[in-house]
Amino acid sequence: MRKTGLLALVILGLSAACGLAQTEPWPPDVSVSPQNPSPGSMVTLTLSDTWSTDCVPRGIIATDIRDHSIYITVGQVMYLVCNPKATFWQEECVLGPLAAGCYDVYVAHGTASQLVRPFAKATTFCVGSTVPGGTGGSACFPRPAYDSGWIDMPKTGTAPYTTTLAHNLGGNVDDYVVDLQRRESGRGVTNLGLGSTFFYSELTAQSIKLSGPLSPKDTTISLRVRIWVYNCDRPCLVDFAPYERPGQGVSPSTIRAGQTLNLKFGVANNGTEAIAPGWRLQYFASSDTKIQPSDYLLYETTADFGINAGQQLALQEAFAFPSTVPAGQYYVGWIFDPLNEVCESNETNNTGCLCGTGDRLTVQR
Repeated sequence: MRKTGLLALVILGLSAACGLAQTEPWPPDVSVSPQNPSPGSMVTLTLSDTWSTDCVPRGIIATDIRDHSIYITVGQVMYLVCNPKATFWQEECVLGPLAAGCYDVYVAHGTASQLVRPFAKATTFCVGSTVPGGTGGSACFPRPAYDSGWIDMPKTGTAPYTTTLAHNLGGNVDDYVVDLQRRESGRGVTNLGLGSTFFYSELTAQSIKLSGPLSPKDTTISLRVRIWVYNCDRPCLVDFAPYERPGQGVSPSTIRAGQTLNLKFGVANNGTEAIAPGWRLQYFASSDTKIQPSDYLLYETTADFGINAGQQLALQEAFAFPSTVPAGQYYVGWIFDPLNEVCESNETNNTGCLCGTGDRLTVQR
């Protein structure tokens, strides 16, 4: 009887832990070290987060690199009792050597046989990137040439916490414009305390030293540094262009505010270098086939993927149709990089339109 009772308790404890795990934030924060890895180097991914209980993930039980996607499974420990107190957890995963290119990182939580939380995209980083606007690239305004991403300050140790980041931008630091921001859980982004509680120092053409406060137990403080290179004579080697994909179109053909609009279209990079993830895309409704910013804005998004040189991609988008468009008939189009954040060899071919026969959209009120 005792063995049976113990077995039931273990199963009950495991079930409770699984239920709690599903309510915790996911995916976790992922930081990359070194910040600007070179081809063939080893890369350390640090996974961390703060959960509302002490039943936190433990251990890396599986890593899988498929082409340029990295899948990491964080282990699940069988807890009999979960105490309701904020608990910080952290795990490291060492990968490499890695070839040049950009990698998407997906993280899951569970056991080898069953996942409590499925794979979710946590971050993207580049190895040996020379992409305008990408980490380690040399880019003109307004795109930063270096972005460290959010770096979580540890909860233990000696304050201030310091770390040296390698940006390897080269050139003259007199041409750099440096932006340093602070973010605290639940309080957003701020520059409060800049120069006193957090600051940068020892800026060179290869690295920058970052100092910040320790994170309190009940929250996490993160810092991010971005660097622009003001004097930039590097040619722009990427080029957004529309691509007429097979089966492209808009559905439904008649729509009201709040209903879902589905688009199938394409994008191409006619340049000789890859476009880094993080580029913007805006969708518009226009009374004619000329798509421009003065048309009715339907939706804006940021791509979490890049486009290789010469690549053509078939895209699909779905979003709730806004209430700002009057009743009538419209063509649906888009503008790649609408704020001109990406330095391109051709800035005149960034618009596309579903303007074929039968593509006109009827908006009803």
